[in-house]
Amino acid sequence: MPDPIAVYAAAIGTLAGLGTASQAVWTVWVRDRPRLKVTGSRGVIAQDPALDALGPFRHRQKIIMIEAVNTGTRPITIQEAGIVLRNGQKLVFIGTGTDVPKELGSGQFFSTWADPTTLGNAFQESPPAYPYCRDAQGKHFRGQFDAHFRHWLEVERPEDDEK
Repeated sequence: MPDPIAVYAAAIGTLAGLGTASQAVWTVWVRDRPRLKVTGSRGVIAQDPALDALGPFRHRQKIIMIEAVNTGTRPITIQEAGIVLRNGQKLVFIGTGTDVPKELGSGQFFSTWADPTTLGNAFQESPPAYPYCRDAQGKHFRGQFDAHFRHWLEVERPEDDEK
């Protein structure tokens, strides 16, 4: 008959080994994986109206924003951001042209925008499905639009904004 102390020690050792293995799997597959929270919303430029003549944006101009925050523990590099339409077409935002690539550490934030009047025809052909970002490894992070964006798109119509 086996020694009960040896059986008990073997069972405890096996359970401890399983706990260590499961912790390693959790660390690699859950905690350390890239995480990016992506949102789409509308915004309004707030600047001194005297600056309107100097740049591409105007005071009180409406814009579409894509925002992302790194909610993981590892850095992530954003290579592309924009909107995917329901027909599968991507509208890639270039922002100021210096927005991407952008490396985000844990908890850091990224934002880019576009003038909705330049996207109006695309939205008439196919409505927006979701905002997205793509990282340097090619991983596609899918986000959601806020409720105000949907209302603005369906009721206020971005192409009706004053120029």
